[in-house]
Amino acid sequence: MWTAGKNDHGELCRGGANGKYNLTNFEQVEGVFDAVSVACVESITFVVMRDGTLWNAGMNRFGGLCRNVADGTSAATNFGQVPGVENARQVSLGNAFAMIVMEDGTVWTAGSNNTGQLARTVQSGTSGATNLGQVPDITSAVYSACGSIPGGENNNGWSAIVLGDGTLLTAGSNASGQLARTVQSGTSGATNLGVVKLPNPVSSVACGAGSGGSTGTGHIAIVLADGTFYTAGANAAGELCRAGNYSNEINNLAKVGGVADAVSVTCCRQSTVLVRGDGSVWSGGTRSSYTSELPIKGNASSSNFAQIMSVSQARTAVGSNGVQGINVMVIMHDGTLWMGGDNRYGQLCRNTGNEYTNYFDAIPGINMPAIGGD
Repeated sequence: MWTAGKNDHGELCRGGANGKYNLTNFEQVEGVFDAVSVACVESITFVVMRDGTLWNAGMNRFGGLCRNVADGTSAATNFGQVPGVENARQVSLGNAFAMIVMEDGTVWTAGSNNTGQLARTVQSGTSGATNLGQVPDITSAVYSACGSIPGGENNNGWSAIVLGDGTLLTAGSNASGQLARTVQSGTSGATNLGVVKLPNPVSSVACGAGSGGSTGTGHIAIVLADGTFYTAGANAAGELCRAGNYSNEINNLAKVGGVADAVSVTCCRQSTVLVRGDGSVWSGGTRSSYTSELPIKGNASSSNFAQIMSVSQARTAVGSNGVQGINVMVIMHDGTLWMGGDNRYGQLCRNTGNEYTNYFDAIPGINMPAIGGD
C-alpha cells in the first residue's frame, strides 16, 4: 500500500510531514503487504486486508474510525485495526461515518447519524469513541456507497446498499432527492432506509457530494445490469449527465439517454464519471478548467456529458469528494493508473511542478496487470 497527499490527521497511514505544494510525497506504508482494497474520504483512510481485517487512520470525529482512538496527526499516525472485524469485504466512507459490508452479507456502520445515514436507529458516536453496530435485517449485501458534504462541521450524509439480487436501498439525507425515492430526510438517531424502484438489478452505484453548506445536497448515480444508467439528486453543475433543474425533496430519478453499455460509475463533488463497455470514460458536471482533457463546467440547464478523449481501455474509475479540488483516477486494462486534477498536496503521486494539472495521463512506475477485480 502506497499513499500521497495531504496528511493533516495522519490519513496517509504513516508518520511524517504533510504533502508539499507542487511536490509528491508518494511512499509505501510500512508493514502493509496484504491490502486488497482501500477507501478514502476527507482526512480518513480505511484498508481491507486479505485476511478480512479492517485497518484505518485519520480523523475520528463522531467515532467514524469504528474504534476508540484519538484523532491522528501528521507527525504521528493512528493507523490501527478495527476491533471485532474479521471478515470485511468492502467499505465506503462519508464525512465522519463508515459503512462496512462483511463477507457474510451483513452491514455494519459507525460515526455520525445526523440524518439517519447509518441505516439504523442509533445516536451519533462521539469523538474518540465508536458506535459500531449492525444494520438490522440485511444479510445479503455485496456493496455499499456513501455521500456527504465535505469540509467543516457539517455531518449530513446519505448511503446506499446493494444486495445480492441487485436490489438498491438508500438512507439518510434526501435534501436534493439523492435517495432516488420520494421520502423525507432521515432524522438524528433514526433511519429512513428503503428500496429504490428500478426496472433491473443494480451492478454499480456511487454517491456524489453537493456544493457545500449544511443542507446535505448531493446526487446518486446507478448502473443497472442491462447497461443502462440512472441518476437522481442535485444537478447544479450538470452532474446528473442530463439537463434539468430540480427542486428539493423530490424523486427525480431518470435514465440518462443514449447509454446502453455502462459498466461502472464513480462520483466526485458535483460531477459523475462513467466507464462504458468499449473502455471509454464519460463525465458530466463540474470539471476544473485546468484539466483540459475533461469536459468544461456544466450547469443544470444544459448537460455537458461527454467523453474523456484520451481514454480507450478503462477498467474502472475512482473520483474524489474532497473539499478542495477534484481528482479523477482511471485504472486501465493494461494495469496502468491514470490521474488528473488538483495537485495542491501532491495527491497525484508525482512531481508536476504545477498546483493544478493541465493533463490527464499515466502515473510513472505503476502497473497492476495481476489485479483481476476492481
